[in-house]
Amino acid sequence: MPKQLSLFALLKRGTNTSSTPNPTDTPTTASSQNVSSGQSDDSDTDAATRPVPVHVVPDSGSASPILTSDGQLPEIRQPVLKDYPRNKHKRKFRPAWYSEFPWLEYSVELDKAFCYPCRIFSPNSNEPAFTRTGFDNWHLANGKTNGSFQRHEKSSSHMEASALLHDRKLRDSTTTNISDLMFKKDPEHLIWLEHVFTVICYLVAEGAPLRGDIELTKFKNSEIGGGRFLNTFSNLLFRLNSNLEEISKRLPENAKYTSPTMQHEVIDVLGTIVKNKIVEECKQSGIFSVSMDGTEDSSATEMEVIVLRYWSDNLDDVTEHALSMFPARDRTAKALTDNLLSELTSAGLSTDGLCSDCFDGASVMSGWKGGIQALLTSNLKRFILYVHCFNHRLYLVIKKVLVHKTPRAGDENDDEEEEVSATSNVRPEIQEFFTHVQSLYSLFKNPTIAELYGGKLTLKRLIDTRWSGHINAVKVIKECYTDILDTLKDASTNLKVKPKQRIKAQAYYKVLSKCPFARKTTLVGGLCYYAS
Repeated sequence: MPKQLSLFALLKRGTNTSSTPNPTDTPTTASSQNVSSGQSDDSDTDAATRPVPVHVVPDSGSASPILTSDGQLPEIRQPVLKDYPRNKHKRKFRPAWYSEFPWLEYSVELDKAFCYPCRIFSPNSNEPAFTRTGFDNWHLANGKTNGSFQRHEKSSSHMEASALLHDRKLRDSTTTNISDLMFKKDPEHLIWLEHVFTVICYLVAEGAPLRGDIELTKFKNSEIGGGRFLNTFSNLLFRLNSNLEEISKRLPENAKYTSPTMQHEVIDVLGTIVKNKIVEECKQSGIFSVSMDGTEDSSATEMEVIVLRYWSDNLDDVTEHALSMFPARDRTAKALTDNLLSELTSAGLSTDGLCSDCFDGASVMSGWKGGIQALLTSNLKRFILYVHCFNHRLYLVIKKVLVHKTPRAGDENDDEEEEVSATSNVRPEIQEFFTHVQSLYSLFKNPTIAELYGGKLTLKRLIDTRWSGHINAVKVIKECYTDILDTLKDASTNLKVKPKQRIKAQAYYKVLSKCPFARKTTLVGGLCYYAS
């Protein structure tokens, strides 16, 4: 791992190491409190009075180090017992492994091994057996070169966690933050880092991309194709502050903190700060509601988003903020419920404050027996109010208005929600209208036609399962109707446009010129307006 990445990971985690976590956020086990090397439970008379280190970490997403109640590193737990339980393979833990693998821990209660540095500094590593669930395949633990312990010891996550543990111990021994020592020795690093953070913070807040199609590796003036991040330095900051450019030249190449990896690290830091602020406000509120819904990303992976709704003293009003987003590879109600509770716990929020939940009407979410809303009530052992998402109910109303369906007597499932396309089974004339809307969007993606288009709004595509996408698409056509007509008329005779595209433009010019399409646009646009 490059030195600058290890240092930056230290800086990211060093911001929270002085805080005292809530003891309820870091559960302990009885055996980790009472079992010490060869000692019985009765001999540990002061266990109830001294700070107890956390031994077994739940399925947590916390990026902060796991500390004791007084903000110190927990003691590594390596109990030596007279005998250890045997697993289903008739194998057992060996205390001799402590000397061969100094990072190894053992939980008496679970009869499982953990990695001390990874448990403390990398609870979200891709090896949960050493951080959360525990390892007990003793027959695979220690091979000559390729045992599970050896492979874990060579993993990048373990080496990063070990480096962070070493730096933390060094900081504790000197009672000085490592970053403070570095900045005191070379204050130019601090000046440079402040500008790196400021530029990235501004670009992220504006939703602007940091890198370009042709990304430069060094700062160069008047270069075309570089990303906005590097160009902000070379074309703006260096011209305003020549001293900053001189600092960049004196910094080592591995300490400029401008690589894509470092950009991601800084964004992660900023995200952690925002998330901590949201959690702090939510805790002050005392009670909160949670919403969760998912959508597919560009890689067809279902991404679930968790949103908190609570009272904000700063705004003196109810506010909503997204807490986290995670891939939902398992879409069962139980898996989604476990993920939801895990995300809340890892963020430091107690489920005691959860008073209600808000989901769509799909059975996996709203089912009163096996849905998420029912499982939350069951898991928390108290009633959690379920609210059917108002936006989704509005979607169902619009769908009922547009769907061509004759009600049948005794149809008990008439009000039941169906996961179908937003435009499936709609009236033929509306189906035809939306087909034209999508075709116009595809046509105007052509670079030549897009260059001819002079409308103030860009045409939008339809979103197959959400009427919000239909609303935005119709709104653009309604407001830019004349500009779209003019563009289609020009494209139908412009020789720069390919013949196939000219034919399409001419055909759609005839369709849009007719009164029925204009009326449909007004009608559907008005319906969407009032619905929104």
